Amino acid sequence: MHDCFRMANQRAAMSPMGRQRYDCRVGFGAEVGQQRPLATGSLQDSFAVSHSSGPTPAVTREAQYVTPLEVVLTLWRYGHMTEGEVGDWAWKQVASENTPSQELLDLATAGPMVCLKRAEADFSPRPAQLTYEQEFALKAVRASLQSEASVLELARWAAQRAMGEELSDPIVQLSYQWDHLLNDCEDSDAAVALARSALPQVLPRCQAISAELSTSAA
Repeated sequence: MHDCFRMANQRAAMSPMGRQRYDCRVGFGAEVGQQRPLATGSLQDSFAVSHSSGPTPAVTREAQYVTPLEVVLTLWRYGHMTEGEVGDWAWKQVASENTPSQELLDLATAGPMVCLKRAEADFSPRPAQLTYEQEFALKAVRASLQSEASVLELARWAAQRAMGEELSDPIVQLSYQWDHLLNDCEDSDAAVALARSALPQVLPRCQAISAELSTSAA
């Protein structure tokens, strides 16, 4: 186990070599494409809007203003709000506005899943593409350190999702350590132990990011 921790730390400390993608099993590969993600602290500013339901957008639009409705759709897409919570938010907004938009009325009556299946010409708001840091933060604040299953779910997701991210970020370094422990060492106990020792150090940052996202939907 000690060797695995040592090797994981060495991997996390490796130079990112510009913005090239690193995979511990095959080495450095293709350049990571430049994206314009949603920036923490400026959620109503410019960012790329995703047209894909996956973690990486297949198509993006030019940077544009982000509405609270789009922030709510983003939180729903990433599992931070339920469909019922989105409906409650939408009805609250409808009640507080003199002339609510058709999109808001549609969201309140039909829900996000139905609305996002419509053509963009019929329902134009779309979820945003979050940065890895923001996506990690939303998941980390919901993970229970007392639950091994919850911790491993976060660790396995992070180990896969962090590939290609900047290794100078401590959260990405932690994710690469999980990747090594889970995939190279096949040591889930060590991965859980690492999570329980490291997550409390990054949780304040994650909570701040999560709160910023949630506030932007208010």
